[in-house]
Amino acid sequence: MLRMSANPTVAVLLAAFEGEVWIAEQVSSILDQQDVQVALYISVDPGQDGTLSWCQQLAERDSRVTLLPQQRAGSAAANFLRLIRDVPAETADYVSFADQDDIWRPDKLIAGIKLLQISNASGYSSDVDAFWPDGRQQRIVKSQPQREYDYLCESPGPGCTFVLTKALYTALQGFVAQHQSALNTLHFHDWLIYAFARASGYQWVIDSESYMAYRQHANNEQGANVGVLHKLKRFKALLGGRWFGQMQLLAKLLADRDPAAQQVADAFARGRMGYWTLFCWAPKLRRAKFEQWVWAFACLLTVLLGPPRS
Repeated sequence: MLRMSANPTVAVLLAAFEGEVWIAEQVSSILDQQDVQVALYISVDPGQDGTLSWCQQLAERDSRVTLLPQQRAGSAAANFLRLIRDVPAETADYVSFADQDDIWRPDKLIAGIKLLQISNASGYSSDVDAFWPDGRQQRIVKSQPQREYDYLCESPGPGCTFVLTKALYTALQGFVAQHQSALNTLHFHDWLIYAFARASGYQWVIDSESYMAYRQHANNEQGANVGVLHKLKRFKALLGGRWFGQMQLLAKLLADRDPAAQQVADAFARGRMGYWTLFCWAPKLRRAKFEQWVWAFACLLTVLLGPPRS
């Protein structure tokens, strides 16, 4: 097992867009992390509120904060990919990601680093505690046992829980730079990171503990999949082709480094009957039992009715 170096340095990559209402609380919880040295990098997608001005003032008064030059991204995924391309990791031991509206426990980063070292893993994610403006709270469990091919079908938790080793992050940077054009249609940066890591042979650990409060509000681009309406929305995205389209994109991009990704890409290329393969692979592609049934049902419908347009 690797020894824990004193106060490891963590580069935290934060993507912001019209988050003036919440960003101060989020940033405070990042800069107050215990037993680590934080270097915070912020990319602001231009909006109509005062987020950019607030971040400029913060960077001027706190040397730990770097504000990247203004650049229009258009989505959270594109903003995070911009951060991955542009933020070097030479001076960091680990790299983490942050949304603009959550609240981190003071031991979030060091807990992730410790589990990475204990597990001899390169990537870390965890469960989260979602909370709503009306006071509701709910644990979002993503720590079901990893499956043989789950990385080709889902994320291991919100990207804001991720901690990566420098080696994994550097490899990811090269991949993102190589496939920059193809990734323009990517909607889920967290899924990409997990898929790249697993397809490239890196070990990943999912923590059953939660170290952050995951804020839910009307402006969430990607929120917690909680409640009947949210589950129906996700199922509609699956049947409508969006999810299959993202899976096909990742499989194509990873096929040259991972035989399973090549098999998934081949299944999509076969059209309707290729979804029979994906139906049979449901226990290998989804971690949660309920999600396995949903996936199998969607694939079976596609076999019967034909592939949706992505």
